[in-house]
Amino acid sequence: MYSTEIKFLLDGVIFPAQVFASRILNSINGYEFTISLPNRYLVAKYRESYCFIFENNRFQFMHATNEKEYELIKILQEAITSTFSLYRKEESLTEGHFREIDSIQEVAC
Repeated sequence: MYSTEIKFLLDGVIFPAQVFASRILNSINGYEFTISLPNRYLVAKYRESYCFIFENNRFQFMHATNEKEYELIKILQEAITSTFSLYRKEESLTEGHFREIDSIQEVAC
């Protein structure tokens, strides 16, 4: 499991969040990302954490309760994408940041 902090912009405010990433399936380049929101304001409006599945070069659909939560989900997925370089053509998912994930025992969220 690999852990890092991301920062994202929502409603004009920059929020930090902790991201835990783990590899789930080698055959389809599957990864699981768990994001914890430490801010009480965000937890009161949305959820305390989000779990995203990334496989076959895209995130799996995640249900949102309203438009604002859908916007938050998209912002979080974009932050993950930029932090972990998921769409880089010159580098596969098993390279870069994910070398550390692959070398550590996998843990499910």
